[in-house]
Amino acid sequence: MAKNEQMLRLKYIEELLRKRKEKGASFQEIYDYLEEKFENKDIGDKLKFTERTFQRDKIAILEVSGIEISYSRKNNAYYIEDEELELYQENIYDNLLLVGGLPRNQRENECDVF
Repeated sequence: MAKNEQMLRLKYIEELLRKRKEKGASFQEIYDYLEEKFENKDIGDKLKFTERTFQRDKIAILEVSGIEISYSRKNNAYYIEDEELELYQENIYDNLLLVGGLPRNQRENECDVF
């Protein structure tokens, strides 16, 4: 379940920063957004999200989708540096969540078909 929670966090962080564009969002705004999204998804316990977790999530977002999240001291906000994204990058989290949601034996059986 922890991996699913991390994938959802990555997706929601990117979603929020895309919406906010150059305005960006502070850590507290990101935290509040994630908390709201997790409550709506009814995911287990209370959200476990710290600034340290956010720093790891920023690295994961860069590695998975090539999206760099920058910080503006002037605005005290994080924002997405480059909005030029390929279509497949926009859907990568949805695909990861779909694959992660399949039972393990079903994924293995589907791989044997190919």
